[in-house]
Amino acid sequence: TKTLLEQRLDRPKTVLVVSTHFGLAHQFVSIKKKLEQEEGVKMILFVQVTDDSPQKMWYVSGSDVISVPSEKTKRELEAYAQKAGFEKVQIEVVAYPVSPLLGDYLPEKRYRNRLSQLRAQGDTPIHVAIPISGAAVGTKFFIEFIERLTRLSTRFRFHIIVKNAPYTKSFVNALWRYKNVDLKVHLTDREVVDDYEALYRRETISLEVTKPSEQSFKALLNPSQIGGSILLFSDPVGRQEYDNLDFLRRHFLIPSTEEQKKLLSSVQEKRQIDLKKFTRWRGLQLPDKPKTAADFVFWCLKEEIFSRMGRCQVQPKESDPHKRELHSNGVREFWHNVARVIKASAQEVMDQAD
Repeated sequence: TKTLLEQRLDRPKTVLVVSTHFGLAHQFVSIKKKLEQEEGVKMILFVQVTDDSPQKMWYVSGSDVISVPSEKTKRELEAYAQKAGFEKVQIEVVAYPVSPLLGDYLPEKRYRNRLSQLRAQGDTPIHVAIPISGAAVGTKFFIEFIERLTRLSTRFRFHIIVKNAPYTKSFVNALWRYKNVDLKVHLTDREVVDDYEALYRRETISLEVTKPSEQSFKALLNPSQIGGSILLFSDPVGRQEYDNLDFLRRHFLIPSTEEQKKLLSSVQEKRQIDLKKFTRWRGLQLPDKPKTAADFVFWCLKEEIFSRMGRCQVQPKESDPHKRELHSNGVREFWHNVARVIKASAQEVMDQAD
């Protein structure tokens, strides 16, 4: 921060810091007052909680605003801070900030193509995104999953984005032989993130297999939006991923635990199911075994479950007390709040000068 300030010819009076990691936020708070005194600037720290998980470390005492995805997380963090006797920090509920690039609406032709991909009948290629996490978790699962789905149908096209690293080498080498796999390997995390968004803009992705981490919040998008693919979640790892799935269940964006069990038993017992409820779901949880997961995906395609889900509309009612948790314009809301805080800070400085 000091280096950036020293490089500027016109030194700002206010510096905004946005932290999406609690560790860095706590470090910044520890030097915030010292920086303000040494540099003669006002430092404003916004903390964005990146999962709907009220873990104690996300309460950054000394920050200006903590932005959370739900009232539930807000209440639990406030209760923890009060019990611990921490300095009170403003906590605001703002819909999770999904990338605006993914929130743009598809042209009508591309939306019809997505719906065509999700129908059981026809030969429209089904585009499946599989972003690989930085830790390259589940690579063996994905190889077996792709192999099985490829045997079940020639319609599937897989788009895999991965970072070039020693621990992904065997995974990358195993995938080169598949003609239906579009593999993109990048040197840096930034390139991986950028290409992930570029993939959605150049291809109409209808399914995405992903961890229930930050990507869970793409469930706030409608299928008529660029990033509105149907989300297929792998097993949760760590408390934050369980909490994210709980967020989706509370808002009926994925099946309840009981409904999920009924779905899986319907596959095994080959029972007919009621399709009406599927139009409200944006995602499903996959079984933990790759072959079973692939069979489940193919069954959902054949039973027209995906076709129904492709017409989902995430539209909270005006009377819904949690409606602000369910919008896809969280980025705009976040920066609106930032502007409001900066304006209030500037007014405070002016009042003190008077």
